[in-house]
Amino acid sequence: MGEFDFVAQFNQSPLPPGGAIFREEWIKREEKPPKPSQTEAIIQSWDTAYESDEDSAWSVCTTWAKCPDGFHLLDVWRGRPSFPDLRKQVYALKKAWKANLVIVENKASGISLIQEIEKLDGQKWLVNISPQKGKVERAEQQAVKFEQGKVWLPTEAPWLAAYEAELFSFPHCGFNDQVDSTVQLLAASDYTGFKHRLKYL
Repeated sequence: MGEFDFVAQFNQSPLPPGGAIFREEWIKREEKPPKPSQTEAIIQSWDTAYESDEDSAWSVCTTWAKCPDGFHLLDVWRGRPSFPDLRKQVYALKKAWKANLVIVENKASGISLIQEIEKLDGQKWLVNISPQKGKVERAEQQAVKFEQGKVWLPTEAPWLAAYEAELFSFPHCGFNDQVDSTVQLLAASDYTGFKHRLKYL
């Protein structure tokens, strides 16, 4: 049982000490990303939004290296593109990072995105997920992977400050798209079908 579940169950508190779900001291740090020889797969996780105006939620793609010791965050992209530009960005980021699998949540503009990709490319590299629980509950379930030291972040990156500001304040942050993308990646790794697809990459 992770710290979050312990505190929630025994102290009847919805948040662990510190007021947020993810604790900074749980994070593993690295100066360089893992080498190709250490990497089992490159996986991208998309959390997509509907609109492209300045007040809407962000569309976010996090890129991860799946390794024997956990998940290493390589890149975070976020923007508010129109749907045609969003579809182009999915392909551009997949190509740039040579991603083996791309996860898209089956909601919002992700529904149309999944349909477009399946129509053009089938399901060779696409994983679509339809979570049944709320954002906070899903994050609580995946917090144990952080506590176990299975999530690695770089010591420096242009996007790191914004990512950490959201991660360590969730669920009290204004936007939670980067967290949603992260939690989606970690949750997908628990699915039997996902593990099977990784096995045969």
